[in-house]
Amino acid sequence: MFAAASPADLLVDVLDEVVYRLDTHGELPLDAAVDQVRVTADGCRAAVRLRMAAGTATLVGAVPKAISLYGLCFAKDPEGWRCRFALDV
Repeated sequence: MFAAASPADLLVDVLDEVVYRLDTHGELPLDAAVDQVRVTADGCRAAVRLRMAAGTATLVGAVPKAISLYGLCFAKDPEGWRCRFALDV
């Protein structure tokens, strides 16, 4: 379960978890599912399921170390939710 002050902060928390698992355990994300999203005046919460793979790929080049907040965008439009973020390496 993830909790944050805003949907954009929630996205960053989930992406930070993916980067952490890549950096510490060598796991790569295969799939993600978001369930039970709750947005209230106090913030938002979501249950997120990450399916990760370990030891199946060789990392090449710069490995992501963090999610940059510069240019972060997470918003709903007529076609659904869209996000944009940058990785710090």
